[in-house]
Amino acid sequence: TQTPYLVSSEDELNLVQAIVELEHTFAGETIQLSDNIVLTNGDFMIPLFAGTFDGAEHKIDGLSISTDTENTGLFRELTETGIIMNLTIYGSVTSTANNLGGIVGKSSGNIINCNNYALIDGSNSLRVGGIIGYKVMGIVDRCINHANIIGRVSAYSLAGGVVGENDFG
Repeated sequence: TQTPYLVSSEDELNLVQAIVELEHTFAGETIQLSDNIVLTNGDFMIPLFAGTFDGAEHKIDGLSISTDTENTGLFRELTETGIIMNLTIYGSVTSTANNLGGIVGKSSGNIINCNNYALIDGSNSLRVGGIIGYKVMGIVDRCINHANIIGRVSAYSLAGGVVGENDFG
């Protein structure tokens, strides 16, 4: 079994983001929080992620995303091999683009035992959810949204407490 990469500070979490931006998706690897993290620069998103992110029952506080980028959340997009688990987030996530969620904007992976306390404001977005904006496939298990969701519901717009739109499963 591979030893997880331990992350205990905002600087270390920023390093994970920078590595993923260089197109290393952490496929087959685990990142594990070893402490609570407070973001001082809360406009923070991890792009395409394919590994395991284990919050280890810790929280990330101070998330403050405001963007017009599609696939908005702490993680922008989770692949089929991606897993996010045991994580709680606080703050706010706002977008005018589609696929807006507190934990992940667009997910094909598995999200397990996650909690969202971040305000989600997608009043002009399609697919808005507290945990996931757009779930293409994968599992959502024991996840709870505790925050307000601002979204619109119409023939073309979907909003939900946990998942905005669920395509499969």
